[in-house]
Amino acid sequence: MSIFDAPPGDQLLSLASEISRERLDSALRELEEATLVSRQVHPADGQATYTSLPITLSFAANQLARFGDLETSARRRVQQYTQQMELKSWEVDRFVGIFERFGIEADNEKRGAILCRRGESETFSGNMEAADALFKQARDTAPTSAYVFAMSASYELARKRIGQAMKFADVACTRANRLTGSLAYSTKARVCDAQRDKFGRVNALRRAVEFAPNDMVLLHQLGVALSRAGETDEAIAKFTEIINVESARDIPSETLLMALKTRIINYRRAGRTQQAQEDLTLAKDLLARHPHLSSQAHHIAELE
Repeated sequence: MSIFDAPPGDQLLSLASEISRERLDSALRELEEATLVSRQVHPADGQATYTSLPITLSFAANQLARFGDLETSARRRVQQYTQQMELKSWEVDRFVGIFERFGIEADNEKRGAILCRRGESETFSGNMEAADALFKQARDTAPTSAYVFAMSASYELARKRIGQAMKFADVACTRANRLTGSLAYSTKARVCDAQRDKFGRVNALRRAVEFAPNDMVLLHQLGVALSRAGETDEAIAKFTEIINVESARDIPSETLLMALKTRIINYRRAGRTQQAQEDLTLAKDLLARHPHLSSQAHHIAELE
């Protein structure tokens, strides 16, 4: 504690001392019981910091010399951490779009978001140990951020640690707001899909669409999830919503073709063959008149 200029939290103490959080918590409790350390919880974020009397810290600083290079190595670890946590202007500028989209305003949440992105970069490079550490650091830095927990859930899902992914996805959903709700619940839907929980996926996607009703990709995912859960009529209704919106555009999109494809499949499943054939004719006509849709032609050909 004597190496810090301000009262540290347990995260910084664990980092500086290289003591596990479990051992550190036990040691801090002993120090509290001996009245050598005081714990203060900040009501704003629930984070705890630890203080001690100046005479106690002075004594501790004098004792550090007995432990080899402990002070030097601890200061080096804290300095590296502090440098890593600095919000560099060029890095912040790269993520302005993400900050605005998800309503990320507080510096700690910005740091958490950037750490998640660094974690993704380490994942792509195959440095999984570093990625684990960065995502954990992100959660410690921004413990109330739905964005950080949703990204952590996506990371755990990619690592096939499904239980941990669901844990983080649930936290993200409980902390979601109007800007992060669709991200949190669509992430949970992907975890449910990995668990083969059809109805859990449907329920999560319903919530995601409530937060982003104009997101045609999410609406299509909900339609597909309903179809797989055997809710054919409701699935058709969702695909019809997409088709009505996309058909009104001057230039048809690939989203329109995919919605037609999935509605055809569900029409056939429901025995509504005439309506399925009408959709198939419309899809083929769109492909013939709009060359930019040609990359989707094989999807329609599969339905012949």
